[in-house]
Amino acid sequence: MEDRYLVWRIVQDHENPNLLFTATEFGLFFSLDGGGKWVELTGNAPTISYRDVTIQRRENDLVAASFGRGFFIVDDISPLRALTEESLNQEAMLFPGRKALWYIEQPTLAFGEGGSQGHGYYRAPNPPFGANFTYYLAQDIPSLKDQRLEREKPLIEAGDDTPFPSFEAITAELQETEPAIWLTVRDSDGSVVRRLNGPAKAGFHRVNWDLRFPDTGSVALGDNADGEPSGYLVSPGTYTVSLSKRVRGVTTELVGPQTFEVERLRDGALPAQPDASEFWAEVSAFDRSVTAVSQTIGGLDEKISLLGLATQRALGDNPDTLDTRLQTIQTEANALKELVNGNPARNAIYERTQPTIRSRLGFVQTGVGRSTYGPTKTHRDQLAIAQSEFGAIEQRLSVLVETTIPAFEAALIEAGAPWVPGATLP
Repeated sequence: MEDRYLVWRIVQDHENPNLLFTATEFGLFFSLDGGGKWVELTGNAPTISYRDVTIQRRENDLVAASFGRGFFIVDDISPLRALTEESLNQEAMLFPGRKALWYIEQPTLAFGEGGSQGHGYYRAPNPPFGANFTYYLAQDIPSLKDQRLEREKPLIEAGDDTPFPSFEAITAELQETEPAIWLTVRDSDGSVVRRLNGPAKAGFHRVNWDLRFPDTGSVALGDNADGEPSGYLVSPGTYTVSLSKRVRGVTTELVGPQTFEVERLRDGALPAQPDASEFWAEVSAFDRSVTAVSQTIGGLDEKISLLGLATQRALGDNPDTLDTRLQTIQTEANALKELVNGNPARNAIYERTQPTIRSRLGFVQTGVGRSTYGPTKTHRDQLAIAQSEFGAIEQRLSVLVETTIPAFEAALIEAGAPWVPGATLP
């Protein structure tokens, strides 16, 4: 911090007397050594005049009041209490932070930012729900390309020629798996419950875990580590988080397991069922199977259309037989689609239809996803009915996609028809 800064307020941490914070005319600063050296608090806070700063002791939050720009809050300053000048030279540090409160979040106003009210009501973002992990990296984790550019930098500054990399080196750069940081959460038995991706750049970073298992329904190319869908809630209890780096496909642990607590926000009026988590796990596993069946059935329309085009170009003595076999495949696909999704004519006008596996499963997921008490008898009954009906549908679909369609594709090849994508290579 400059000697000529105008200082408006200095506060001392109530747990670590060497940790100080100050509000100045040109930003917020903190000191780890009782004021000997000051470091600016960056992030999303602008460099403006701060007239006051205080520590909210219950939550360990730093609250700063600016001149005309509102309040700024740094959530959970407890990681700063463990820092020293020497510790900043370590390769990495990990701080699990405060205990994570376990509950089900209420949706935002009108299920969106501000809803229909715009700026009619004052609002400010809450801290992210779940467990917040803070970690520190002394240096970037560079890729092969980053390392080459760093080697070339002094040559460029000196005006010298940079050697042309070999094709092998460029190929290695193009095919390299990007360096990554992983935070691995485990339960009290040591089983992994979630892996979270974080920035691999030098400095302090925070990653939030929403206290949920990963979604096991299906994966898509649009999914990514930063915004991957989540599954069901974990149970309250003791967990650990560890920090690892992945460099060229090899994962190495940087900081061993750090313990933190997931604690129920409050006890409800009704006793919570002890096997609620087991039921959620059962629902999640069943949802994975139903999703697989549903998406496989959904992909049959394109597959059958391609089979139809190939059938039109078939040769041989009796192409009409192929037409009949194709129609049989189409009829079975339509029947399976109706069993899973309901009658298409009724669905088109939102008319009531017979309960399906997906509608029963959706009822269960909606019910248990809004309460921490656990499933009711109706939830258990609906899941049991859906599971009892699912086996026959899954068996029929397996026969269709693993036996009937491959046999028909082989017949098309024998008849001189074009190859259909997904079929056995001719």
